[in-house]
Amino acid sequence: MILLSDPRVLALPVRDCGEPLTEITATPGVLLDPRERDAAGAYGRARTGVLNRLQQAARALPCGIRFLVIEGHRTAHEQQRRFDRYEDRLRSEGVTDRAELRRRTSTFASPIEVAPHCAGAALDITLADTDGRELAMGGAVNAHRSGDTASCPLDAPGLPEDARHHRALLVRAMTSAGFVSYPSEWWHWSHGDRYGIPPVPERLRRPVNQSLEPLTRRTADHPGRSAFPRRAGGPALHRPQEPRPAHRSGIRSPASRPGVP
Repeated sequence: MILLSDPRVLALPVRDCGEPLTEITATPGVLLDPRERDAAGAYGRARTGVLNRLQQAARALPCGIRFLVIEGHRTAHEQQRRFDRYEDRLRSEGVTDRAELRRRTSTFASPIEVAPHCAGAALDITLADTDGRELAMGGAVNAHRSGDTASCPLDAPGLPEDARHHRALLVRAMTSAGFVSYPSEWWHWSHGDRYGIPPVPERLRRPVNQSLEPLTRRTADHPGRSAFPRRAGGPALHRPQEPRPAHRSGIRSPASRPGVP
């Protein structure tokens, strides 16, 4: 599999699409779990286009099953903290080669410069019933934190039948809306970042953080012009009107994406 630390991923150029961050709870039929809640509430937001696609994916789920989002946007500071923590763990286990350490760390923690969550383009997500009870997926979201790395890959072998069925439902719904999975984490799906690029040319989503430049829409006539009002000290926020149907498109595996041979 191609990892987020792969130089070919970093080499893909980025022009921000200009979409604001939107509250995940504004997406009909989607639940938000508080376990990754941060003080600023970043975990509960994602780009508008990502949530439009999530609503499209939700319509592909069987009756009685809903999406439960664990985390959306993540600050650069938090992303770097998680990367450093997992890197330190691997180092304590005897991984000392610098390149190998970076490669293995990126299996479960993205390098900050390409992090999909920092771009507001990724969702950590699972399935639940209508009362919010999580369905059996064969392993917990972020199970690697407790050392259970065997259940984390999307195609992990030896899963119980119900877990295989539920993962298949998740895959079918998310890919129908154009999302791309990160193969080492069954719960991680993205669209429009360097890893989750669509199969047709489209502006991508660059990192959105308080320490970075404002969210902008870049055009030939007005390069770098601010496209949306910002909160004081933070990225643009937006509560959408009735979401427009997202464009339905096919999907490519990471190895067949443009610029990723």
